[in-house]
Amino acid sequence: MKYITFAFLTALVLTGCDSDGHDHAHEIEIGVLLSLTGPLAQNGNDMLRGMELAREEMNNSAAFKDHGDEVVFEIHDDGSDVNRTDPEMRELLGHDHILAVLGPHTSSSTKQVTGTLTEYKVAAISPTSSAVGLGAASDYLFRSSLTVERLVPSGIRISKASLNYTKVATIVNKSDVFSVSNNDQVTAVLETYPDVSIVHTIEFERPQTSSAVPDLSAELAALKTSGAEAVFVSGLSPDRIGVLLQLHSNGVTAPAIISLLSSYDIGEVVKAEPAAAEGAITFNVWVAASSHPASREFVEHFSEHYNAEPNDYAARGYAAAIILLDAVHEAKGHTAEAIREALQQTKGLDTIYGSFSFDEHGDGVYDAAVAEFKDG
Repeated sequence: MKYITFAFLTALVLTGCDSDGHDHAHEIEIGVLLSLTGPLAQNGNDMLRGMELAREEMNNSAAFKDHGDEVVFEIHDDGSDVNRTDPEMRELLGHDHILAVLGPHTSSSTKQVTGTLTEYKVAAISPTSSAVGLGAASDYLFRSSLTVERLVPSGIRISKASLNYTKVATIVNKSDVFSVSNNDQVTAVLETYPDVSIVHTIEFERPQTSSAVPDLSAELAALKTSGAEAVFVSGLSPDRIGVLLQLHSNGVTAPAIISLLSSYDIGEVVKAEPAAAEGAITFNVWVAASSHPASREFVEHFSEHYNAEPNDYAARGYAAAIILLDAVHEAKGHTAEAIREALQQTKGLDTIYGSFSFDEHGDGVYDAAVAEFKDG
């Protein structure tokens, strides 16, 4: 197993640099493509903060400084619009100096660029894409989030043992690739439990340009009478927030079980209605309470750097950047192909997720986290 530690420095004095403060001898340019405006802007900017911290740590590490290497980011925004993702990616990759990309954000946006990555032969790591099958679509796509076929089975096994539910309901945003993929996986796994039945389903669509979930009052009234003992919710951050608030306002007391429900989502729900998140369960890739040494070190460094505790979007951005920058360090030369090959060889890397590896399709392999929001 390989372990790598990046020393964090709160201040750095550079000597022998150009007037802009950068040593350009071995500048390594990495593209960043996230949703930095629009409904997903907060999530995207949180991820960017994590990426920037990882970049600073790596640039200050002996692994890079001893070789005169410095990583710089070229940052692009798709505006939370899947139709903008591929044009922005093409603009990034049209510059020969971009050696790899961090992003895109959602599975819907990632799906748009699989062919483009193959065409330009540049690797990208999505910190958050989790839908089934996308990794196999391109040898140049890597995903550091757990995909739903790894996340959901263990989450259902643990939550079932804890709650002993036999009747459940499902709610899904049908307009989003990840949400549909997660809901399909939830349904498939629940069908393997002979004592569990899905007694009610709710489907809705939310326009990309809006963060508002449509009024589900009528559907939730029917859910209340269905006897459901748990409600599985599949959606992006605005969906998770909106559905939790509507479950509460419509008097649904069955616990919500939500893949990748984040601490940011919880915080937004609690701001609007303190009791609305109580009892919610998440299947996730990381929680701030993790006792893993790399995770504790990240929380400490992030808190010192930004004067705020990281949420899991910041953590996912940080993890993706650390994984990519480790591959940059391990690559046999500063070329896009060398970095892709180094990513393929990532096995047993010590990260905030624990021991991290990529499988044959470029999807992350590590242990999931299951957590419950309780007593505020």
